[in-house]
Parts: sequence; C-alpha cells; structure tokens
Amino acid sequence: MPLAPLPPNSTNRLFVKYTTGRKTHTLVSRYSDGITALTAADNVLQFLTDVQPVLPPTWAVTEVSYQDAGSIVGFPLAGSNLDGFTGGGGSALPLQSEPLQWNWMGRGGVTGRQVRVGLFGINDTPPQVYRFAGGGRPAWAIAATNSIIATSGISFLTIGGDFADWKDYINVQYNSYWETEARP
Repeated sequence: MPLAPLPPNSTNRLFVKYTTGRKTHTLVSRYSDGITALTAADNVLQFLTDVQPVLPPTWAVTEVSYQDAGSIVGFPLAGSNLDGFTGGGGSALPLQSEPLQWNWMGRGGVTGRQVRVGLFGINDTPPQVYRFAGGGRPAWAIAATNSIIATSGISFLTIGGDFADWKDYINVQYNSYWETEARP
C-alpha cells in the first residue's frame, strides 16, 4: 500500500545551493526541531568536508537558507560555517561527469519513507556497476556515509521527520535532466 503524500514543508529544511563550476544545484537536508539551522548546517559541512577531496576546485557553496516546518517562506542563514566552502584540490570536472548524481540512500525507521542525499560534481570514477558498496568504497565515501549516519537522528531526516536507516552503499547514476542540459 503506498504511503500518503506529505507536504514538502512537513519538516524543517536546510537548502545548500552550490555550483559545480558550470551548473547550480541544491542539497536539501531535513532537520529536527531539537536543533537550530546553524547546527544542521554544521552537520552538512561535516558531510561536505568528507567529500571535499573529490570535489573539483570550481565546486562552491553559493547560498545557504532554511525554512521552518509548516512555513512557505525561507530565510537566508547568516553566519553559517558553510559560507565560502569550496571544493578540494582535485582536477577540473569533465563535462561528461556533470550529469553524474551520487546518492546516499536510506529508509525511515518509523514511517518507512525513503530519503536520499544527492550530490553533483564529485570528480571520481564511478564503479562499473554504478554502486560503491561495502569494503570496495574509497575512504572519502566511507567517511561521508559515516557523517550522515552519525547525525541521522537530528539531520538528514525523512519527509516524515523520522531518522533513517542508511544503506552502506552509494548509488551513482546519470541524471537525465542534467544529461540534456550538458548537450550543446
């Protein structure tokens, strides 16, 4: 039986807009009422710091905002440690890697709703089966997954507001919208 849809603003949300150097994307993290938007931003910062070694130098956070649960209005988040975050010292992101989406997946422990943390701009070679799993994951991928798991009770929540049981793999896929955008 399908789950009833919930409004997008059913939880507090943190919006982290970033650029890969060519395109702009938004990472969304849902967080609990028990923490502030600044704490949620610190949790996202830890995740991005773990991924930073494989982010190209052109990757940068451009804007951070938040929206309280039930609200239809978002506000800029002043004083966030995410301000000025940039990619690592890796090489430039090749155009063919622009539409690659790296997804950390989980499922709500209470509601059973899926949750995903998706990121564009990772400059690493995707595995042949498009999934980094188990012991075959590089160190940055293990660290990033552990950052999500460590804060899963307060950040990176499901749309239902509950914590997620995170998978120990990362799915890598080409996003068809961004494939079309990358074409001349």
